[in-house]
Order: sequence, then C-alpha cells, then structure tokens
Amino acid sequence: MEIAEEFNGLLRDPEVRAIIAYDGGQTALGYLDLIDVEAIAADPKPILGHSDISLLHLVLHARTGLVGFHADLATPGLGGHWQAAPAARQAVLEKLYLRLQTSDEAIGALPTTPSWECWRPGRTEGRLIGGVINRIVPAQATPYALPLERCDGAVLFWEETGGQASHMWSYLRSNRRYGRTRRRNRSAEQRSGDLPPVVGAGRGSRV
Repeated sequence: MEIAEEFNGLLRDPEVRAIIAYDGGQTALGYLDLIDVEAIAADPKPILGHSDISLLHLVLHARTGLVGFHADLATPGLGGHWQAAPAARQAVLEKLYLRLQTSDEAIGALPTTPSWECWRPGRTEGRLIGGVINRIVPAQATPYALPLERCDGAVLFWEETGGQASHMWSYLRSNRRYGRTRRRNRSAEQRSGDLPPVVGAGRGSRV
C-alpha cells in the first residue's frame, strides 16, 4: 500500500528523527503487516499522533517495544468538522496547514484545544497503555495484540469522538473479556470535542 511505503520510507530515512502525523484516518488496520519492524528496531524514532495513529502505537509497542507518543496531530481540526468551525478558527488552522506544507521552519506551538472536564478526581501511576477505543479492541484480534503481561499494573487510557454510549460500553466490555482491563489498575478516558481532539486524560476510575 502507498501509505505503508511512505511510512516505511520515513522509518528507514536516517535524517528523519521523529514522525508526526498530520491526521488520523481509518487505514492503519490495512497495513500493519507491511510495516518494516526491522527498521524500527535498527533506528527507533518517536511517532506522535492519536486517533488511528494510536493503533500503530499499540501494535509497534507489542512487536518492537517502541514507546508511542499519544499527542495532538500536526493539523488538528482539518477533518470533517472544518466547515462547522468558526471563521477565526478556520483562519488559524489554515495558516498552520500552509506553514506545515510550504515552510521549512518548525510549526511551533499547536492551536489550543477545548477545555476538558474531570468526572472523578484522583491520582495513580503506572505505564500508560491505550488510544482511541475503537482501535484498541480490533488490535486484540490481530496477530500483533499486546501480550497480557504488558498490561500488569498499567493505566488504560482511551479517547473517542462522537461515539454512542452503547458503543463505548461494548468496547470496554470486549476489552475486559480479552483480560486487559482486569490486569490494569486504573482507567482514564479522554473525550474529544468538535475541534480539535483533546490530549490528556479526563476521567480516572478503578477498574
């Protein structure tokens, strides 16, 4: 696939020291078996992003031990919600997108994201494992599922945008059936607003 070829090219290029996704998408499940994991092992480099990119984080961690960076995208808000954004927001994002595509200069600080609320305050610690909830569950059905022992004492975090509560319940129950949440000591939810996705954990609770 074209996406896999481009991704592998970045992984193999010694001058590329980090990969920052400018969008999420729906395609990562289609090229998991085409990723050059030997290139990652030979020259590991940070991969930043969320949404569909979190599937790459999980699978590459399972296959190579690479630690993913669940972070904002390079062009937040340039997806399907673009037309609904206020004119001022569109101008900010358009300027960012043009700078990303046409300039050799660093893009600098990303636009601020919407505020987020805490449902249940608390503190915990442990390795963070997770991503977008509708990618975490399908990942467990692939040959690259994260081994259960990697989940011992970890904190599960998950994000979703515009999902139905019934779907969230099904995803979380499926994850529990796989045995992942039973081996984690906490769960944290990240909820995304319309523009752009939030980065962080908005909810903490015992599982």
